[in-house]
Amino acid sequence: MQGIVYDFVQDQEEFGVRELLAVMYFLQVTTADQQATLKVLKMN
Repeated sequence: MQGIVYDFVQDQEEFGVRELLAVMYFLQVTTADQQATLKVLKMN
């Protein structure tokens, strides 16, 4: 499975990106006390 794994201060999320187009994505990640925007480049 092609996917992204992100570890945000001991919490971990994984999701598949196989069906997404090969472009740049911006992911908004929010926890109870933090917020971050991640820039992810999906390449084939």
